[in-house]
Amino acid sequence: MTYPSLKFLILSLYFSIILGCAEIELKTITEDVKKVFQEKLVTDQEIISAFKQMLEMATLKSVETLSQSQGFMNDPDVAITFPKEALKLEQTLRKVGFSSLCDEFYESMNLAAEKAVAEATPLFLNAISHITFMEATKLLKGDETAITSFLKQKTFTALVSKFNPVVTEQLEKNKVTKNWNKMIEKYNKFPLVKPVQSDLAQHVTEKTIEGLFFYMAKEERLIRQNPSQRTTQLLQKVFAQVD
Repeated sequence: MTYPSLKFLILSLYFSIILGCAEIELKTITEDVKKVFQEKLVTDQEIISAFKQMLEMATLKSVETLSQSQGFMNDPDVAITFPKEALKLEQTLRKVGFSSLCDEFYESMNLAAEKAVAEATPLFLNAISHITFMEATKLLKGDETAITSFLKQKTFTALVSKFNPVVTEQLEKNKVTKNWNKMIEKYNKFPLVKPVQSDLAQHVTEKTIEGLFFYMAKEERLIRQNPSQRTTQLLQKVFAQVD
């Protein structure tokens, strides 16, 4: 065998070995990847069920937190303050010696929200039951509060309608409306002030709902960011798809 022929044979053997090893390695990697996807594969029904499960858990936990004694008032993130258009009123009344009246009003507003918030549970659960697979799949892959935002969009109007009578009743029961009217009357007698007109029940209603969604978004973030918060096998399996 001539020298060029021998050199060609050696090079051929070398490249055959290299390509053979590469083929084996590529096959191994492909099989590993395939195995991983097979292990994580979830059905349409599992996605829907996990989605609903997460929302139900977030709803119940949020309602439980906010309906506790002073659940709103002691939480600066959701505490209900004077309506925006009445902040000047509060400042003025406190300056002229009516701080106790303002404090009583503040406490009463938050108590009304605390009593009303449990009304959200059946509305949320009903909205959750009508979620489609396409909606669930899209939202699972969305940002860290996509599911909460979706639910808010779906239920906010219905929640306002449901909450408003309950809030109004609680405001009347806890003398909030009476206190509000007293403060308005006192304030509007001051010279050179702009008379305050505000729908108090609507204000408390909307702030109650905002507080509820604040906590739901918080729960959603925890489940998305922290696998230890996925307390069921189904949540662990489905959310592994979007990690």
